[in-house]
Amino acid sequence: MLDVCCGVGEFAGDIPAEYVGIDLNHRFVAAASRRYIGAPAKTFRVMDALAMDLEDKSFSKAIFINGLHHFSDQKGRRLLEEIRRVTRERVVVVDADGTRRGLLRRALLAADRGDWMRTPEALTELIGSTLRIRTTERFNVGLYTELLFDCGVDGP
Repeated sequence: MLDVCCGVGEFAGDIPAEYVGIDLNHRFVAAASRRYIGAPAKTFRVMDALAMDLEDKSFSKAIFINGLHHFSDQKGRRLLEEIRRVTRERVVVVDADGTRRGLLRRALLAADRGDWMRTPEALTELIGSTLRIRTTERFNVGLYTELLFDCGVDGP
């Protein structure tokens, strides 16, 4: 399992398989490595997700959770193409519903460091331009909504 933009490895413990987390932030990778010290099936690497130093089709599955809103459409498409290149079977993408409804929701979305919050329609268009979306699930996370896209890598 490849975790793209893994941060501090928040999801590594939930993956009952060999896990590789990549992130460009060396402090996040160091923290994740410390967190999972003694867990040889959990590894972390500093790596640019836009130009992954990984073999084609080297992972059966990949996850990309709450990172797409940190990338413009152009870079997001390039990143999704990289994920498709290194993955054989399945990609799960999760990102926030960037629809700005209500004062509290607008404040929460504005507080996030991502500059490219997208509506569900815009997320579907961007992800679907590179991956084949099998299903989409909407779920609430506290005061806002996220979308989960279960995708195949055999094209849009």
